Amino acid sequence: MHARAVFRPHRALATLCLVSAALAAGLGCSASSKSTAALADAGTGNTPGPAGSSSGGGQSFVAEMDAAPAVDASDSGPSCTGDGGRETFTCTGSLSVARDVPAGARLPDGTVLVAGGWNDTSGVLTSAEIYDPETGVFTPTGGMAGGHLWGGWGASLPVLPDGKVLVAGGLDAAGKLSSAAELYNPVTRTFSITGGMQVGTISMSPVVLDDGSVLFIGGWDSVTPQTASELPGWSYTGSGTALVERYYPASGLFQSAGSLAEDRLFGCNVRLPTGNVLAIAGAQGPNTIEHNVEQYDVTGGLWTTVASFTGAPFCGAAFMLPNGRVLLTGTGGLTGATPVPGVLLFDPATNAIGPTTNALATFSPAFVQLADGDVLAFGGTLNGAPTVTAQVYGAQTNTWKTVGSLNQPRGPALGAFLLASGEVLVVGGTDANGIPLATAEIYHP
Repeated sequence: MHARAVFRPHRALATLCLVSAALAAGLGCSASSKSTAALADAGTGNTPGPAGSSSGGGQSFVAEMDAAPAVDASDSGPSCTGDGGRETFTCTGSLSVARDVPAGARLPDGTVLVAGGWNDTSGVLTSAEIYDPETGVFTPTGGMAGGHLWGGWGASLPVLPDGKVLVAGGLDAAGKLSSAAELYNPVTRTFSITGGMQVGTISMSPVVLDDGSVLFIGGWDSVTPQTASELPGWSYTGSGTALVERYYPASGLFQSAGSLAEDRLFGCNVRLPTGNVLAIAGAQGPNTIEHNVEQYDVTGGLWTTVASFTGAPFCGAAFMLPNGRVLLTGTGGLTGATPVPGVLLFDPATNAIGPTTNALATFSPAFVQLADGDVLAFGGTLNGAPTVTAQVYGAQTNTWKTVGSLNQPRGPALGAFLLASGEVLVVGGTDANGIPLATAEIYHP
């Protein structure tokens, strides 16, 4: 496929008709004659357990509509009505600067690094700050040498065995693809340059392997020149890349890690209990869904196609559940295609796919895996407008239940990080009018 499309995640979120991560069965989507293909990302984690993984949601193709953006209470700030009880959200301290598309990770000492992103005032951000759960305060820390907008989006930034945090690729301050990579040192509180990627790429959901190396799978390797109106999105051509790169902390270098059978802009990447990695479905462009399930053998360094989906689920991010199955998010159909249920259950042992009960009715929510293996989903849009709705998927019951609501709607490209306490930190994103937010909230399981 060689098409030009625009990745414009949520500049006017309320005007978007999304076929997305939380698409309930039977819901459709139509676009005006002026609509353009686009991709909305809510980002989501792929690594379960105490290390915590970010945020926020499956990627989803959308059609940009010619309607006026909705206005709601989020434009005047959060309501902050949560009381801190179980399954509720409460407000916490605010970021020092508004950040849409923030990156970050939980550090070994329990604090959280929040770095980069974008806002209307400064454009692509290189600044960073640290959140202290004990005080609820964000404090500025050393900034990055360059921009890495969308670099590694879909999961928390990889935390290496020595506690350093890796950020690589993405868009630089000029909106061009970057191959640069940097490490954040939590001891010195500074970023330093490390070996760069072999090819500048926006590679979604990097996977930390058992030996501490990091796998970057496929992604966008062809981006056209930017205009200010497109950021924080971008224009791209082609179907993505089949290239896979592996970062080795000991040498500080990226090396080739084989090649996928097909190009893949993004998909569901998940580490199995064996230590091997699955790359599940995904997309090759605004009108082409990736069918293959491919497995990476960490010992031999080879990729093998292990299954192919006839139903072609559109998959944005995955969570390994305690029962050995994988929760697939972002599994709606493409714009103009017949949608399928938005959250599905995949069994790697049999390659069978099945539904979940009480699937979400919201579009493009954010997702975070909790410490017990359950999955929190929140925000997104409902009936064309941002919503505060939140639900939790019970891994043992295969059922979703509604929990307390966000204190304000948040556009999907936010940051969300599992804290050592088991609570979830939610930062940034955009309000109902697409304005980047500095506010933050805490979810109490």
